[in-house]
Amino acid sequence: GMSRAVSSLIPARMTVNINKRFVNKADTGNEDPADKAAFDIVRASVNLIVASGIILAATSLKQPLSTTFVSFMVLMGTSLADRAWASGSAVYRVSGMLTVIGGWFLTAIIALTVSIIFASLLINFKLWALIVLFSIAAVLIFRSHILSKHNKNTVGISLELSDNWFKSDFYEIEAEVREKLSLNLQRISDIYTRVIQALIESDLKTLQEISMVLDDAESTNQRYKVIHTQQIREVPEAFREVGKALMLVYDLEEDLLYNLGNIIRFSHRHVSNLHPKLRKEQLESLKLARKELKDFLDDIIERLRLEHIQEEDYKAFKKNRKKLIRQIETGISKQIALATSKKLSGKNSELILTILMSSKNMLVSCSRLVKLFYKLKPADMSNMLDKLMDE
Repeated sequence: GMSRAVSSLIPARMTVNINKRFVNKADTGNEDPADKAAFDIVRASVNLIVASGIILAATSLKQPLSTTFVSFMVLMGTSLADRAWASGSAVYRVSGMLTVIGGWFLTAIIALTVSIIFASLLINFKLWALIVLFSIAAVLIFRSHILSKHNKNTVGISLELSDNWFKSDFYEIEAEVREKLSLNLQRISDIYTRVIQALIESDLKTLQEISMVLDDAESTNQRYKVIHTQQIREVPEAFREVGKALMLVYDLEEDLLYNLGNIIRFSHRHVSNLHPKLRKEQLESLKLARKELKDFLDDIIERLRLEHIQEEDYKAFKKNRKKLIRQIETGISKQIALATSKKLSGKNSELILTILMSSKNMLVSCSRLVKLFYKLKPADMSNMLDKLMDE
C-alpha cells in the first residue's frame, strides 16, 4: 500500500536510525510507573507549542482558522510521528478525526438553518413568535433538568476499583472486591425480577427502561475491563496474579450481564411485537425461575459478605446449586415437550427456552464467583484458573 511505497523511497540507513529511536531500553518490567519517562506530558507540551506557533503565524497573516482544528490536527500529526498509530488503533483515530470534522460541518449547517428559521418567524410574527420560542426553550430546559436528575439517580452496575489497586496484594483488596460484587449482584437480581414481572404483565415501558440501564451497565463494565487491562502492564511481578484474579471477576460479571441482556432483549421483542400471550404452564415456569434465582442470588450475596467462606457453607451452596440446575433443566424439558405436543408458537418457545437457559448460565457464572473466593488461597494464586474451571 501507500506505506510500502513511502518506505521504498527512504534510504535503508535512515530507516535503521529512525527505528533506533523507538527502542525502549529501560523497560525492565519491574520499574515503578511513577519513575518512567512522562512521554504523554512531553507530547502534550510539543502539541501546545507547535499549535500555538501555527496559530500565531496564521493570525499575523490575517488568515481565518479554527484553533480547535489546528490543535486537533497537530495532535494527530505528533501521534503519527511517534508511531502511536498502530494497526489496532489507526482505524479508530481516522474515524474519530472524520467524526470531529464532520461534526463541525454539521454544527455549522444546523446553526445556519435554525438561525434562518428563527429570523423568519420573528420577522413575520414578531411578539407571538417570540412567546412561542421562549415557551419551547422553557420546556426543553425543564426536560433536560429532569433527565439529568434521573441519570444522576440511576445506579450503575460496575466494578470500579481505586487507581492504585495494582500496588497491593489481592488479599488487601479482596474485601473491597467482595463488597462491590455483592452490590452488583443485588442490582442484577432486582433487574432480573423486574424483567420477568414486566414480561408477565406485558409492561413495555418498564422493559424499555431496563434495556437502557443494562446497555449502560454493559458499556461501563467493558470500559473498566479495558482500563484494567491497560493497568496490568504497570503491575509489579510480585502482584501479577492480582490482575489475573480481577480479570476473572470482570469476565464472570460480563457473562452475567450478557445472559441478563439476552433475557431483556427477547422479552422486549416479545412484548413490543405483540407476540402470542404465554400459556399458563409457561407463566408458572417464569414465576418459579424468578423466585428460585432471586433466592439463589441472595444466598450468594450473603456468602460473599462473609469474611471467609467455610467448607460447610460451600458444600451447602453446591448442593443448592445442583438442585436449582436440575429444576431449570426440568423446566427446559417441559417446555420442549409443550412445544412438540401442543404446537405452541415458535416465538413463545424460543422466548421461554432463552430465559431458562440464560438463567442457568447466570447461575453457573455466580457459582464460579463463589468458588473463586472459596478456593483462592495465597499458595494457590498461580493455579486459580484451573481450580475455578475444574467443575
